[in-house]
Amino acid sequence: FVISKRITHPLTDLTSYNTKYVGSNFTLINSHSGKLTEDEIGKLTLNFNVMRDNIIEKLSFFKQ
Repeated sequence: FVISKRITHPLTDLTSYNTKYVGSNFTLINSHSGKLTEDEIGKLTLNFNVMRDNIIEKLSFFKQ
């Protein structure tokens, strides 16, 4: 149970943040506060943050 929770908790947090971000019409600016690790979930979190920043930048450009 402990190992399972340790593995799924970061993924659950990222999923929750992703849901909030999409629900905000892609305007939620604050970064996901998940711990960036060297594993797949850390890489997924890092890539999501990069993607979020690019989407916000492009939306801002189009709104101008």
